[in-house]
Amino acid sequence: MDKLRSFGLEQDAVVLELGSRWTKCGYAGEFIPRHILPTPRRLSEPGLHKEDYIPELQDFLHLIYFQ
Repeated sequence: MDKLRSFGLEQDAVVLELGSRWTKCGYAGEFIPRHILPTPRRLSEPGLHKEDYIPELQDFLHLIYFQ
């Protein structure tokens, strides 16, 4: 298994759980999330249209991955 990692053939899967109040993120196989963040209110609004949802989600995912 370690040989596969050294060749870059195996990657860890990122797990995101977007809840209505909290977003949990971490890696597959870990017992607890690495981070728990408040979900932006705009993402948990009922009846949000797809065109409004996508830019908000992109900004939130950028925050998670790069900060």
